[in-house]
Parts: sequence; C-alpha cells; structure tokens
Amino acid sequence: MVALALFFATPSFSQVYNGPDSLQLSQINWKSKSDLLKTIDDELTQVNSYLATPGLQEVDLAVFSAEKKLLLYMQPDIENGKQVHETIMTSYKKVLADAKIYPQMAKLPYGMLGTYLPGLIESLTAVTKPSAH
Repeated sequence: MVALALFFATPSFSQVYNGPDSLQLSQINWKSKSDLLKTIDDELTQVNSYLATPGLQEVDLAVFSAEKKLLLYMQPDIENGKQVHETIMTSYKKVLADAKIYPQMAKLPYGMLGTYLPGLIESLTAVTKPSAH
C-alpha cells in the first residue's frame, strides 16, 4: 500500500505526466558518472529493502519490482557512458514492455512507474551551488 499512498499523494502530477517523453531530459545538468552510479546504488538498496518487507501486497511488489528493473537497466548504460537522458528513456520503455511478461510486475497500475521518475530524475540531477558574492 506504500506505493498506492505515494501515487495518491500526487494526483495532479499523475494525471498530467506522460512518461519521460514529456520531460526535457536532454537539457538537465546531470551528476558525474561516479555520482550517478552511487545514486543508483543507493536507490537499489532502498528498493531492495522495500521488496524484503514481509507481507508486501501485489501492487507494491509490482511497483518496487518495476523500479528495481528500471535501475538495473540504467546502471550498465551509465557505466558504459551512454547519455543519461537516453538511458532513462530506453530503460523506461524496457520496463513497460517487461511489465507485460513478468509475473511479479503483472499488477503494475497504469502510469505508476511514471510517478517514480521525477524523484529519480531529481536525485540524478547535479546541484549547482550558488556563487559567493
């Protein structure tokens, strides 16, 4: 139910978000490669802890499995130097295709993976420190 709570906490976003195609990912200032990989590792650790929760409901299992799959698709692409915006796009599309064939993702609600992306994108974005005057 954690996933559903997150989903309903952002109803206006979930109604207008159309996946990564609707974002201008190529214009984002991404973290360095090593920081990107660390962030993905941190996200995987968190998702794995959610997946280890006893009594996880099917919808939550589907959402966290999809998030894990997304991160696992992204990781080698980033390691190999692929552009981050391209990595996000291709990984997202792969996970949506996988959701149709993998039983653990069978209950993935329509649009749910898209609600995870903005937070992930924010965590992968470089933070520019303001200059001192």
